[in-house]
Amino acid sequence: MKQKEDKISAIILAGGLSSRMGSCKAELIWNGVPLIEHQVNKLRALGIDDIIISGYSKPVEDTRFVADKYLLKGPLGGIHAGLLAAKNPTCLVVGVDTPLLPSKVISELIQSHMNSSGNITVLAHGDKIEPIIAVYESWLARIAAQILMTDNTSIRVLLNKVGYSKYQFDDDEFLLCDCNTPEEFKRAAQITRSLA
Repeated sequence: MKQKEDKISAIILAGGLSSRMGSCKAELIWNGVPLIEHQVNKLRALGIDDIIISGYSKPVEDTRFVADKYLLKGPLGGIHAGLLAAKNPTCLVVGVDTPLLPSKVISELIQSHMNSSGNITVLAHGDKIEPIIAVYESWLARIAAQILMTDNTSIRVLLNKVGYSKYQFDDDEFLLCDCNTPEEFKRAAQITRSLA
């Protein structure tokens, strides 16, 4: 049973080949710091002190890098490794490439999960869900491992197997944008400057 006062861990997914970006997304400069540090700083400001990084092995202060146990299996492989390594029973998952995701939304997503009886809470907007902006119970690593030994390793297989709750996001959808190309990253940077 979840306890509202429980601490949670966080997993930042920073893997992928960055082929469309043309350079390592974790090292792109955002407001004067690498994107990976920007995401870490955002999580620390929310009081999360167990921060696990998947897919980016260079040292980042006060974080832990965890290598995938099942290689080349996509985001679920990173989530699985992070859940295994987590110090706490509950884990927030975010991507390194969503710099516009508001801290308030992360906090509300976590609270929504802690108030639910489910094992996964995903951010939803309209009829879409974002399994990489979600909260997972750490024990789900066992089920994720079973899925990773099959041919279909989509995160949605895990969601469908155990069920999930939704946290409804009603703000501008672009705040959830994955920066996968230089153009998307430039546009996101322009938006953050306009909001400053």
